[in-house]
Amino acid sequence: MSKFFEKLKDEPIILYTASFDGDVEIVSALGAELSDILNKQSERVYYISNMLSVVDLDLDGLTKLAAAASWGSDSPFRHRNIKEVLIVTRNEAIGSAAQNFGSQIYGNIPVSVFETLEEALDYARNG
Repeated sequence: MSKFFEKLKDEPIILYTASFDGDVEIVSALGAELSDILNKQSERVYYISNMLSVVDLDLDGLTKLAAAASWGSDSPFRHRNIKEVLIVTRNEAIGSAAQNFGSQIYGNIPVSVFETLEEALDYARNG
């Protein structure tokens, strides 16, 4: 499938584990790949973005990351096959930014934030 994204077998879940060190420019390329994967889904899915490894992201990087993920009609977070975006992070700034996706400025994107991957998976499996 992809070296970045994993569709969990027999579950409506796509998992991404962040592996960048603050280089938000990769987000555009990842967004295109995610959109391609989402286009191939026969049902709506939960998209889990595991951001636990991202610990050092400045305000500029965080703003660019949020914009790339959510703004524009081709935004992967706005894809018709996403039920909800689940963000896994212990970083307060990332968590707060993720909660803002639900605001009108970001287009009311349904997002929930979790501190562990297990919590996010449990939510998606029982959602």
